[in-house]
Amino acid sequence: MYYTNFISSPEGYFHTVICNTDEFLNTAISHDLHYIAWDTLPKQHPISLSMKDFDKMVKSNAPFAQKFHKHDPILDKNDQELLGRTGHLAPGAWCIGSSEGGAE
Repeated sequence: MYYTNFISSPEGYFHTVICNTDEFLNTAISHDLHYIAWDTLPKQHPISLSMKDFDKMVKSNAPFAQKFHKHDPILDKNDQELLGRTGHLAPGAWCIGSSEGGAE
């Protein structure tokens, strides 16, 4: 019943179920592996990350982060410096139906 009146229940519900199930007790970690910067108290909404957050995000060693504004320059910086990506979302350009310019 804890999540009945919780604002962001989908973000924590399944983590809570997994971490409290005997079958997964020794296979789950108590961290969602996301870097999130929160608004001021009561910290209910994540702020959008920008270039000023890049160093803190990298130093956190979290493999995931949220949230970003669409087309924010930090997204390109993440692609280039952290993921080694240039030009395409994924090697091979599978997402656009062509391998031209990104042959596998």
